[in-house]
Amino acid sequence: MKRFFTILLFWLLAISAYCQKMDYTWLLGYQPSSGFDPDSIYGISVIPYPKSPENAWYSGGKGRMILTNASISHPETGELLAYTDGCRIFNRQFEQMINGDSINFGKTWSQYCTNFFGVTYYPINNSALFLPRPGHPDEVYLIHAKDTITKQSTYWIDKIYSSTINFSALANGLVKEKNTLIFNGQVKDCEMHAVKHANGTNWWLFFPQYLTNAYFKFLVQGGYHQFG
Repeated sequence: MKRFFTILLFWLLAISAYCQKMDYTWLLGYQPSSGFDPDSIYGISVIPYPKSPENAWYSGGKGRMILTNASISHPETGELLAYTDGCRIFNRQFEQMINGDSINFGKTWSQYCTNFFGVTYYPINNSALFLPRPGHPDEVYLIHAKDTITKQSTYWIDKIYSSTINFSALANGLVKEKNTLIFNGQVKDCEMHAVKHANGTNWWLFFPQYLTNAYFKFLVQGGYHQFG
């Protein structure tokens, strides 16, 4: 009997590991300003975890994965599905996804995502994450934070948005909804986190209030805009 339960335990762990490969593709770096040159220092490095670094490769794809950097892979194969640099949402072909432009639109977006300052990236760390939409295997949520610039040129996060990506109609994905407001208030940057709910389906989303020790907690469910 003990042997049976040991085998069952390893079998269940194998299934769990097989189904949890959503973080198996890591992206670093940024696209070249002109034509892609494999020998250039500019480009997106694609690291297919958990393979060895020798399996990493260089892409001339879109996006600048510098400060805001989030991606999601297929839960079974580990192949890239989508990623974002905080300005736009991109597909597995390293091109902008349909309707994936202008997330977090506002003053910060206009200055940092359009080469206004000579750069094209969103200027806050750890401000976006992808989550599978509970109960909808062909959709994922992108939770992303919008930065604001005050008259004193100080920065903080003032809004948390969700965008919904669907993969059933198009293999490369379609942003069916974007910039849906789920929270309005001052939030500390670099501190957005999510953990799986005990029911195995939903998610808990956490982020800290600006200049306090308080944390906001949201339950992420699969219904229409069920964040609460």
